[in-house]
Amino acid sequence: MDEKELDKRINEAAHIPLPEGLKERLSGSISQWEAAEKRKGRQRLLSWSIGIAAAVALTLALLLPKNRPADTFSDPREAALAAKQTLNYLAKEMDKGFAEVNRAGLSRQMDKGFAEVEAAKRPIRQANRILYKHLKK
Repeated sequence: MDEKELDKRINEAAHIPLPEGLKERLSGSISQWEAAEKRKGRQRLLSWSIGIAAAVALTLALLLPKNRPADTFSDPREAALAAKQTLNYLAKEMDKGFAEVNRAGLSRQMDKGFAEVEAAKRPIRQANRILYKHLKK
């Protein structure tokens, strides 16, 4: 096709009527694309800003001196006694809780439930062993 033929076809195409509202739709689409590009730019800027702020905060946290509180007890025997009393209190409270469970008859139900869970785990463990064996190859 020579240059004259090409010019003729371009001129003919210029006289083809365009669909109604095409110009408005194209303008709207272009405006949306421009707005999306602006948002992406702002999002990038925000991401960078957050990253920089996090890096600065981490650096400050690592470099600033740490003010650690002094030990509560200056005498180690006193500290050991307080720890022992706390652990005894915790043990008594747990015993109360276990007694409640036993009184309610829940311990047998819980044991049965744990046994069912363990039984359900067996085939899963077996399948995992087989998969792991093949994945190691």
